[in-house]
Amino acid sequence: RPAVGIDAQWVTDLTATSAILHAELDPIGVAASWWIEWGTTASYGQSTPESPLPASFGDIAVATPFFNLTPGTTYHYRFVARDERDGNVYVVPGADKTFTTQLSALGFELADGRAWEMVSPPQKFGGLIRPPQQVQGGHYQAAANGNGLLFNTAGSIEAQPEGSRLIEASSALARRDGSGEWHSKDITVPHGTVTPISVGIGPEYKLFSTNLERGVLEPLEPTPLSPEATERTPYLRESTEPATYTPLVTGKEGFANVPPGTEFGGNPKSQFGDVHIAGATPDLSHVVLFSNVPLAPGAVAQSLYQWEAGQLRQVSVLPAGEGGATVGAQFGFRAGSTRKAISDDGSRVFWSTPVNSGAAEALYVRDMEREETVRLDVRQPGFFGSGAANPFFQGANSQGTVAFFTDSQQLTEDANEVGRDLYRCEVKIEGGELVCDLTDITADTVGAKESAEVQGLASGMGDDATRVYFVAKGVLDSQPNAMGDSAVSGQPNLYLWSEFGGVRFIATLSEADKHDWGGGYEHSAAASPGGRYLAFMSERSLTGYDNRDAKTGEADQEVFRYDALADELICASCNPSGASPLGAHGSLANIDPAYDPQRLWNGKPLAAVLPEATSLGVLDPSLYRTRAIHDNGRLFFNAADSLVPSDSNGNWDVYQYEPSGTGDCSSSSGGGSISISAGGCVSLISSGAAEEESAFLDASEGGNDVFFYTPAQLSVTDEDQEVDIYDARVDGIPAKLTPNAECLGEACQAPARVPDDPTPASASFKGQGNVAPATSCPRGKRKVTRKGKSRCVARKHKRHSAKAKRAAHRNRGAGR
Repeated sequence: RPAVGIDAQWVTDLTATSAILHAELDPIGVAASWWIEWGTTASYGQSTPESPLPASFGDIAVATPFFNLTPGTTYHYRFVARDERDGNVYVVPGADKTFTTQLSALGFELADGRAWEMVSPPQKFGGLIRPPQQVQGGHYQAAANGNGLLFNTAGSIEAQPEGSRLIEASSALARRDGSGEWHSKDITVPHGTVTPISVGIGPEYKLFSTNLERGVLEPLEPTPLSPEATERTPYLRESTEPATYTPLVTGKEGFANVPPGTEFGGNPKSQFGDVHIAGATPDLSHVVLFSNVPLAPGAVAQSLYQWEAGQLRQVSVLPAGEGGATVGAQFGFRAGSTRKAISDDGSRVFWSTPVNSGAAEALYVRDMEREETVRLDVRQPGFFGSGAANPFFQGANSQGTVAFFTDSQQLTEDANEVGRDLYRCEVKIEGGELVCDLTDITADTVGAKESAEVQGLASGMGDDATRVYFVAKGVLDSQPNAMGDSAVSGQPNLYLWSEFGGVRFIATLSEADKHDWGGGYEHSAAASPGGRYLAFMSERSLTGYDNRDAKTGEADQEVFRYDALADELICASCNPSGASPLGAHGSLANIDPAYDPQRLWNGKPLAAVLPEATSLGVLDPSLYRTRAIHDNGRLFFNAADSLVPSDSNGNWDVYQYEPSGTGDCSSSSGGGSISISAGGCVSLISSGAAEEESAFLDASEGGNDVFFYTPAQLSVTDEDQEVDIYDARVDGIPAKLTPNAECLGEACQAPARVPDDPTPASASFKGQGNVAPATSCPRGKRKVTRKGKSRCVARKHKRHSAKAKRAAHRNRGAGR
């Protein structure tokens, strides 16, 4: 064999006219030489002079800078090595690799005709916009039609709010009016008594209806919000003017829905009540409640109820064949999975008995109209094994007619002998009774004679439950994927089960990708509502892109999108130029950054991350998943790497990937803020110029409205230098774009050229950029130079910087 190993090839410091090509070469103890073949086709046509490689063992890093390249051009390259032994000459070429130079025009223009609209108010009266956080939790939700957003603030954004609790989080509701203007209102409820500072239980609002007309909340103290209330209780808020509050549990004569004398308000000196919101239908017409005290005759503590039109009905009632008693229960399964655990019309509710209930752990569905319950995890005729009863609810369809769960108990004749299998239950009426028609969709169909070993929570599921994505360590499909890879026994293999074609292998993941199948809000993967697309993350190179970080050499997490209809896997966040990623590590500080509110990625190398599910508090389930992946193929994510030329801040920004034919993405798309990538377009949603991180919050259905958090001033009305929320809206109001002379990153100048110097990093478009220094500043502004870059900023007149003020707010909260 040749005595030189070409172990890696990659590109860094890519501009419109230059690049640096790197490789790791192992001489394996023989003196050799190396060169690079390159050109605009796979035939190359050009080569660099040969360079010596000393006789040694282990990889030697080599690099060559290239200059005077053509902008917007794809180049092929490969490293080649030569050695001679015993009179024979051996030549070994590396694999063919490509990179694409940047376009020469760096004009900044948002894709799809979007414009930035400032959502949060210009005047905040000392309040600070705050991202979701791990400890305090917080619910953010966009209206499906894009005309509203619920968000949280530290302190109130109003001069005289009714419900501010000072350092605690406040909730605000922003609305776009008929003229396109945004208006925000602090909707934190009034408080009349002193209660302890809430830690780990999150803000009072837990969920809103599809277009934010209604919200459900749990007050932190017992002050009544309605004359119908008698004790502390969850409420339904109607977004009328003024807002109205309906108590979900009350003993008020004429409105009572509990037996006389029932006490349910909890300790008035505590911030915890005895009744809690567990889930709800999308329109909030039906709300599932968990109560620590009985709320109905014959009920027990820690059971479930459904609220509808002022009435309560018991949910956690055993089937008649199991005695028909009310038992302690959990909505869905523990804090891990509540996906469609209540049907969209409220007619069916899935629940489980916890281990500490005194009963065997089991999974049930309650038909509220028939007042009938059926157990799902029932051993079918012909079953052969035993195994412990341990059902884990995975999700259901919108109608509550189909549900999925995993169980280590063998329930069917074809179930695997050990490990967890994934079961499909069709809930239907047969012979006048509610029944569960059970199928093991991970049964051994390939003759591997091993267990399925389905992992954690299903990675994604469409609303109709005809497609389910899951991870399993067994080989469930013998066919390779489009890259020629096959499922590996004992490794986390990602699969699609489809009602139309059974189980299909997608890719083998890494154990470091565990949040793709994690539980509750520790879940990074998500499916589009129709189930066609799955967005997930991986540190593995699943599509051939070399994702080793240009600085550290570690494998960076990237964002992927799978199309079930086309059986196509693309890397949405892989650098379109082909250059190695320049990522970041997850947060190591005490303060959670906006891009990783749940601190899932502490210390992990990241090129990009998917938006995380909202957390209502420590160990609480997530009742809402932000709209990051859409049925039209659009995908929104946060990236540390610079994926387009105008992203010059070296910090986290918000990106969109959309397939060709969606929006204005086509093969001719391009510019400073848009790049052609993986059969589609990747484009900036945020500015790419903010000094601190920007982060995705939520989007409307279809993604025409994208809400994000940023310290950048992107509107003429944004003058306070504080963090704000913007909507990158298709056909938005262009007048809201900042018309001043400041550049967005490098958008105002041609790309820099590398001097004829082998020093590599001087021409990289990564980092802070090369904005030309201003010769003068307009009145009211001053010139600031940082890291060699000058710009005009507003004079602060003895005010603290925005970053310092945010730190001060956090420190004051931490010290109490």
